[in-house]
Amino acid sequence: MRKLHLLLFSLAFPFLSFAQAGQINQINIVSFTIKPSLPSNPESWASLPGSLIMVAQKVPGTVPPKEPRLVIQIKNNGAVVCGNNIATARVIDPFDVKTFTAVELTGILSNCRELKEGNYTICVQFFNIDRIPISREVCKDFRIEPASSQEYSPPTLITPENDKKFSAIQLQGPVTFRWTPVAPKPREAIIYRLKVWQLMQGQNGAAAIRSNQPLINKDVEGGITQTTVTSLIAGPCKPPYLCDFIWNVQALTKDGKPFGNNNGLSENFRFSAIDETSNCPTNEWPANAQQLKQEDVNQGIRFRWKHSLGNAQTNPMYRLKVWQLMQNESQSDAIKRPPMHSKEAKNRTETTLEQLMAGPCKPPYLCDFIWIVELTDANGRVICSSEATTFSLTSTTSQTINCPELITPESKKKFTQREAKGAVTFRWKENNSNEPTNYKLQVWQLMQGQKTEEAISKNKPIITRQISKNNEVTINNLLAAGPCKPPYLCDFIWRVDVTDAAGNTLCSSQPATYSIASNDIDIQIDSVNIECCNNGKQNVYIKIKNNLATPVKITQIKIDKVNGSTASIVPSPLAPALAFTISGNGTQAFTGQINCIDTAKIIRFFVAAEDPVDNAITETEVEADTLHCRCDACDEKHFSINVPLPGQITTTSNSISFNQAITIVAIPPKTVKTIKAELVYFEMVPENIQCLPCNKDPKLYGHFTNGTNSQQWNGNQSNLNIAITTPVTPCCNTLFRWCIRYIVEFSDCTICSKVICYQQKKSGCNPTSIDYENNYENLPK
Repeated sequence: MRKLHLLLFSLAFPFLSFAQAGQINQINIVSFTIKPSLPSNPESWASLPGSLIMVAQKVPGTVPPKEPRLVIQIKNNGAVVCGNNIATARVIDPFDVKTFTAVELTGILSNCRELKEGNYTICVQFFNIDRIPISREVCKDFRIEPASSQEYSPPTLITPENDKKFSAIQLQGPVTFRWTPVAPKPREAIIYRLKVWQLMQGQNGAAAIRSNQPLINKDVEGGITQTTVTSLIAGPCKPPYLCDFIWNVQALTKDGKPFGNNNGLSENFRFSAIDETSNCPTNEWPANAQQLKQEDVNQGIRFRWKHSLGNAQTNPMYRLKVWQLMQNESQSDAIKRPPMHSKEAKNRTETTLEQLMAGPCKPPYLCDFIWIVELTDANGRVICSSEATTFSLTSTTSQTINCPELITPESKKKFTQREAKGAVTFRWKENNSNEPTNYKLQVWQLMQGQKTEEAISKNKPIITRQISKNNEVTINNLLAAGPCKPPYLCDFIWRVDVTDAAGNTLCSSQPATYSIASNDIDIQIDSVNIECCNNGKQNVYIKIKNNLATPVKITQIKIDKVNGSTASIVPSPLAPALAFTISGNGTQAFTGQINCIDTAKIIRFFVAAEDPVDNAITETEVEADTLHCRCDACDEKHFSINVPLPGQITTTSNSISFNQAITIVAIPPKTVKTIKAELVYFEMVPENIQCLPCNKDPKLYGHFTNGTNSQQWNGNQSNLNIAITTPVTPCCNTLFRWCIRYIVEFSDCTICSKVICYQQKKSGCNPTSIDYENNYENLPK
């Protein structure tokens, strides 16, 4: 009966394989590239250009797969370190051709916290809804470099730009310094140290940095990449000091150590204040805060300024710039954007814009404007600028409308997951008009790297509600409209518009923001360690961190994978015992023991946690540890090599040859990849001086007959044919001694070796055989 079952199974198997082969060609992974060397934190790969990219294509003529699923895994020596699996595969929208960016791919690797130094393989494959492969698995190798060798680019200075010219009045007010963060994004917190030096007469920038005390020495924490300094100078620059300044930024660790290339130092930028005798332009019209009727500027608007020329200035060049303010935007923020108008004026102090605006002011833009005039040199570089001046437009024909004021959720409100899944009421202050008012609520979800204005202008609202004659609306389950998955954040913007009967926006509230916690509990495996085997036991250490201010209960700690294979090993005894509650923002170390796992290279921990009040709110974390114990693969309990006495050693006038039997045993059994013989020692002892060869050049003898000291055989062997060259000697007795190291490499890359020493006596002119009792020595190594 057993034979029959086996036969039926064997017959069914080819048909199963054939069916799956048809499925596997529905999606073609056209290309999959990864940088050969990457930082240890996969989350930072998204900020590295070209770090990870994949292009996939539906095979023409095939039925589109329903809900294709993508599996991405990072492996080390064949064992899965992190990533998802068939059960947790990421569902992908159907496509014909799709490019997967680093942001999308690393989002699937969210459980890959930190990779240790070493070589890895990343593999991708598509499956269908029935968990059957619909593409080939494509794998690429890469390396995680040690943290000490990871290249981090230092900050790059942005503003004040190099050779920027300020007026003395501007330097007496607030000056904003901005720079880029170090790249790629490091795991640890970075402090940026801003330094500003004032040059003295006869100094260049390098001399000022070397000799002068910094005028400004300010540390900026929290990863912030800008700061404002007020009153750089209190008055005019007096000798020996110049009105020239040097500034740079240095990246530091929290311990104050330089971080990144070039000791974390940016390049040096220079800025200066112009001579007081060379005044900047002064804006005249429109005057500051002036209100203009929109009807009056429809045919053009003339801008006018005054400027007292210095003796050295002839044919001055000016540049008029005009910006339109957006909702919730300051003047300084607006000036950082490209202007809506930029116009040159040569040797004159006025110019006309024929058309200030193409139509009425529409959200997110206001009817408020900023203008400045820059004095430039012949090459267009800015010498100095006028003070910013504002004006606004009003319409005599439009009805005054009071814009809504948002009440709840208050700005920067943070919802828990439990709150977000319930009913949330949006409320605002009503328009004071006597007429019935129509409102429109809109909610946008921010994407990675976006600011509020960009999200409103580029993203589609995830919630839109039309409300009539009411100043509130309730939304059920905020998460249903916008799940927090890369590239989207758990940050949201909401705004209320006043609309007319046709739905056109008449006025908009200032936007407000809210966020949703990624989970009501948030734990992190801070560190893990497994010691090597000692008396049949391995000590286990795991430290868990609670990232939130509320307590969290740890309910389970176990080893769920060994070398990538599923396991369920609970450290025992575990101290402290479970369940254990970690206080808000606290940490707790757990220790225990497991029985020795001799074959373990990579061990993965699994930790489960729950809310102490509501056990329906849970979270799990995993973290792997690579063991670095002494290799015992070549110890007697795992390896033996038997090299018995050769049956015959033959000598000729210029060679020694023999057939060496060899037997290799590995426990557990392993496949032999190669066997190598290395001639490590050769000696000839003649009976007397007359037996010495005429040619004493050692390059000509004492080697294998292939001319080297090494021979190699692929796969397992039972006999090795070995021949060694010897010098030509006269007809007298000679003793030869030699040693060979036999090196065995297995398919798992472990290498074991043993040294065998021989001796052979050559008598007179006739070949002789080995003296078994006196001429053979076996020296293990």
